[in-house]
Amino acid sequence: MRSRAALALLAAAPLVLAGCQTAEEKLLDRRHELRAALQQLHGAYGGSGDAREDEERDGGVLRQVIGEVDRLHFEQQCLAVGRGERPLMLSRRLAAFLEEPENARACRRVSELQAEVEALERRVADR
Repeated sequence: MRSRAALALLAAAPLVLAGCQTAEEKLLDRRHELRAALQQLHGAYGGSGDAREDEERDGGVLRQVIGEVDRLHFEQQCLAVGRGERPLMLSRRLAAFLEEPENARACRRVSELQAEVEALERRVADR
């Protein structure tokens, strides 16, 4: 019986430790989650491609800038859709992608993460 209790205690330890994170640590974790979720969605969308690949292939700063502008536009549109807004869509392809139920749900999760990040930023700033 003792070994089962010890195993249960060991299994619960990571959960307890996760609850002991500081606001700063939670903020960093949520920012990483947000960035990863947006990168995954943008990859599924098939945006402008990886800026580093473009740079290696063409050596062009312009292509890198265009890629970053494309990514930023995608992220802002996704966040708006996730908040339940109806943003002006300049791209039919992007509109169709964000209208797919699975992608719309993913954008909602991204907007929830963004709200968590903003709340944690306020909490850290108030300290």
